[in-house]
Amino acid sequence: MALKRQVAAAADMGLRPMAGVEPEFMVMKYDENGAPVKAFDNDPVMPGGGKPRRQAWGYDVEASIDSMGYLGELDWDLHDVVAEGAYSQFELDFGYTNVVEMADRLTFLRVLLKEIAKRHGMFVTYMPKPTIGDWRSGAHINFSIQDIKTGANIFGDSKDGWDDRVYHAIGGLLRHGGGLSAITCSTVNSYKGLVARVPVLRAGSTPGPQPM
Repeated sequence: MALKRQVAAAADMGLRPMAGVEPEFMVMKYDENGAPVKAFDNDPVMPGGGKPRRQAWGYDVEASIDSMGYLGELDWDLHDVVAEGAYSQFELDFGYTNVVEMADRLTFLRVLLKEIAKRHGMFVTYMPKPTIGDWRSGAHINFSIQDIKTGANIFGDSKDGWDDRVYHAIGGLLRHGGGLSAITCSTVNSYKGLVARVPVLRAGSTPGPQPM
């Protein structure tokens, strides 16, 4: 309802907020001992035991193909399905639309991913920092505002420079950045993924997954 109120307020000004979301998540499974491990992790064990915290690449075609038995079942308006920087971490880019519909899509997608994972004996975590020293997961929000009358994106480039309303929008984000972070990154686990340095949080610093 809070989002719908803001959409209505924007409509009164002749504006329509739009968004596209790129959610990230990790696919896990339980090993023979009942411990949670990454479902897709083909890296060899390092000398002395343990495995690297993250793969040596991101957006890798081979890693993406290896996971398609799971991800390929999604029947959604997807633009990209990519392997992210950590083993068994993925990002989906899908359907650009108005912000209320996008919020509904994201909520439904997260439920859908979990249900599909169950069929493969796996589970999905959206925790920002599920293991110490690994990449964090988030959800990029590609946000813009349309002029309702023309359908034009007011954030678009122009030979005359940016529209004054763009500067007001950016100014609002800067002014309320702290409050927005408190809403979108409200847990201790989120904080551990945002700060620049936390002991034993650096990628690859310690062998083996350790729960947060």
